[in-house]
Amino acid sequence: MLRKISITFVIFLILIKTSYAGVFINLGTLNARQKDDNFNLQQSPKIYASYGVFTQAKNYTFTIQTNRLLNIIHHEYVQHKLTNEAYKLKTKFRADSLLLGYKFQRFNPSIVLSNVRLDRKIKTNKIQHAILYGVNFNYFINKNLSTSFAFIAKNKKIGLTNATLLSINYYF
Repeated sequence: MLRKISITFVIFLILIKTSYAGVFINLGTLNARQKDDNFNLQQSPKIYASYGVFTQAKNYTFTIQTNRLLNIIHHEYVQHKLTNEAYKLKTKFRADSLLLGYKFQRFNPSIVLSNVRLDRKIKTNKIQHAILYGVNFNYFINKNLSTSFAFIAKNKKIGLTNATLLSINYYF
């Protein structure tokens, strides 16, 4: 899927001559609430870092971002629902995202589509894949700096009831 997104992005850049394109890095906190049949999972903010390419043609914006190289592994303790025993949970989250938006003045609302891989290890390793969608609200402080808030819709496949991301972006 990332290959198709990359090809689409290259075609987009070639077809639009009046575009602005730049690389950015993103740092923020991810707050996700998940349900699990066997364990009580805590909702705690996690550090999130990603990078990507942002392009603007007239007022339309197109962004591709990933956290593959900046992936952070999170460790926490969870409680089994039946036995009340504590287990160590190791979570690794990978997201490749596509954002389509419209910029007016300093605001850039957009639609988010993400291909997600969630690796969770309690007793055994469990790998889950899902396509997530949501909305992102980006506010440009200046040409090189913006802040954003994203809301991701629930997804039954990975047990996600909701997720929010608050971040700051630096454009090179």
